[in-house]
Amino acid sequence: MLSLCTGWIETLLEESFNERMHLLIFLKMAEPGWFMKLAVIGAQGVFFNAMFISYLISPRTCHRFVGYLEEEAVLTYTREIKDIDKFRPCTSQDYDDAEY
Repeated sequence: MLSLCTGWIETLLEESFNERMHLLIFLKMAEPGWFMKLAVIGAQGVFFNAMFISYLISPRTCHRFVGYLEEEAVLTYTREIKDIDKFRPCTSQDYDDAEY
């Protein structure tokens, strides 16, 4: 029997659009070569399969892991916004020295 999703699909579409924007920004900033693109595709394949198997074993752990990733994203974007407010470009050294 079909039922209304009450807008859940819109939430998921917005999230996918948000992730797409992150990818496009990274591509513009880093301008990766063919080797990096190939490495990312390989890592995605490994991660997808590992996450799929992990989800079959323990969905709760996978949801917790995704929550930690989102929390780290919030911390990273907070640092970036502070740097933008200071008109200071970020470097990879900033991430190595960051306090968590």
